[in-house]
Amino acid sequence: MLNFHEYLKYLKKNKVFGMMTEDELQALLLCVMNHDVDGDIVEIGAWAGLSTILLAMGETLSRLHRRVITIDHFKGSLEHQAMLKGKSTYSMFMRNISLCKVKDKIKVLQMDSQEAHKLLDQQISILFLDGSHMYPHVKKELKYYPEKVKKNGLILIHDYEPQWQTKIAVDEWIQENEEYEKVVLINTLLIVRKK
Repeated sequence: MLNFHEYLKYLKKNKVFGMMTEDELQALLLCVMNHDVDGDIVEIGAWAGLSTILLAMGETLSRLHRRVITIDHFKGSLEHQAMLKGKSTYSMFMRNISLCKVKDKIKVLQMDSQEAHKLLDQQISILFLDGSHMYPHVKKELKYYPEKVKKNGLILIHDYEPQWQTKIAVDEWIQENEEYEKVVLINTLLIVRKK
């Protein structure tokens, strides 16, 4: 059985880093392990792969056999591009998912999320949004992706906090769409269920 805290130590020791708190990462893992709606697990925004690894590990530990699809252009969101200085995070991402032996469980769509939605069908069981934090980008993702989530599917939204425009876009979307309900907020990870 997976010991979550020991696994995080292993990841840190091997320089697999991300931008989520330990509580958020554990919630992500548990959602995938325990959610019993069949369908794809889709992640928007992978950065260096920490969340992707936990999505794949959670799927491995679940009783379902779902695909894990990650969508990222690997250039960083607008607020992170200056830090990357034009470099891509793709090689770091591939190194990390290979190191953790989950590469064969993940389908990578190396493209902008605005293009990728056209390639997905209506079979998403868990959608994890952690791409751009800019209002227009979040609004577009909320326009195209949740409609592909199956009934009782989960939508996990990271960086749901006042300092990011993510919160404004998500609050408007929930107010405009009665078929979605907030379940719980863990630090800045909002869990939403499609009714």
